[in-house]
Amino acid sequence: MEANHATIARDTPGPEQAPTPSPPQAGPPSENQELLKSVMAELRRRAYAIRTEQTYLYWKRRFIACFGYRDPRQLGAAEVKAFLERLAVHGKVLPALRTRR
Repeated sequence: MEANHATIARDTPGPEQAPTPSPPQAGPPSENQELLKSVMAELRRRAYAIRTEQTYLYWKRRFIACFGYRDPRQLGAAEVKAFLERLAVHGKVLPALRTRR
């Protein structure tokens, strides 16, 4: 594989350089940046695909922003439910469909 191939993780921008969700929002506090860096490190340790890493970080940023950049470790099931409901109602995001086997 070429050194500049898109699937090589080291060439992917870190959380502080990655594109922000639309509409642009103020950056999260440094504590959240450190959390996102640790998530990125764990995803890379597990050898996740680059697009998977980017997608996970994107949704984590949106979740954090939704609750005013509070520390995500202080958020629980109620906030996750509220976030998902908000996406379904206002964001017009469809839930994942499960297939029966």
